[in-house]
Amino acid sequence: MFGNKKLQQYVTLLKEYNELINIYSKKSYDALEDHILDSKYLATLIDHNGTHVDLGSGSGLPGVILAIFSSANIICVESKEKKRTFLNYVKEALDLNNLHVFDGDVQLFAKCYSGLKIESLSAKAFAKPPKLLNYLSLFHPHQVQKGASCWVPISNRQVEVLREFDEIVNIGDLKQFYYFKIQMGRFRSYKADLRMKYNL
Repeated sequence: MFGNKKLQQYVTLLKEYNELINIYSKKSYDALEDHILDSKYLATLIDHNGTHVDLGSGSGLPGVILAIFSSANIICVESKEKKRTFLNYVKEALDLNNLHVFDGDVQLFAKCYSGLKIESLSAKAFAKPPKLLNYLSLFHPHQVQKGASCWVPISNRQVEVLREFDEIVNIGDLKQFYYFKIQMGRFRSYKADLRMKYNL
């Protein structure tokens, strides 16, 4: 499972750091392999030559994994200092030159970002889709590529609720993982329906 050297290092650092400062629920260790696989598959969906923004990066799932398994420019946006400290620690320890940690929350990032246009975003365990759409609406057209999408990992139960929006993508070999693909250019067209019908 953890055949990649940098991935092995990341898992070791996560568990060691977590013993001192809780940034990843110890109850979630049983699901860590799934969270990593989920993130590795997401790396196959993003443009490896573009800029990807991970909203609410937490302990680095999927941001760090994306930086390990892609050459994309990965920006982790995390509001909590203790988690940013860990992300920066991992960046240095694993020599991830394509990983960047933003010092602030999503609102501040969207307000001040002036880099290359964003090709894609991700939001794992960040906010439920209705609230997430409000965050995505903070980004301006000059910041985001016209065809950009925000990838949201979702559960089997969420798939049933969201299926009617025809934005479900599943990927995987032995195990299937599902993503809700929010197209930045048209998400406002289904925002009202999503707010009304999504209640998980």
